[in-house]
Amino acid sequence: MPSGSMRRPGTTVPAAGPIVRGGPPYDAPSIPLEVIVVSRLRLFFAGDRGLATVEYIIGAAVVLGTLVIGVSAWNNGLVSRLQALVSDMQAVR
Repeated sequence: MPSGSMRRPGTTVPAAGPIVRGGPPYDAPSIPLEVIVVSRLRLFFAGDRGLATVEYIIGAAVVLGTLVIGVSAWNNGLVSRLQALVSDMQAVR
């Protein structure tokens, strides 16, 4: 089966061991695919090696959302309203 292909639930993956040409290792026990997936997910969520990809995506979404709000406010004339407010406040002095 090519690497990166999806396996059906319930299939097993051979554990690490000597690779014998023509088939899986003879003395290595099989580990259920579900066990491998669950253990990898636990490592992903419990890892403390730095920021995960999900955290980078969330950070990028926050930055882009703030940028969109700023551009929308600019297009709605907020800057010109603020300039008018500042000039009115200077006139009060």
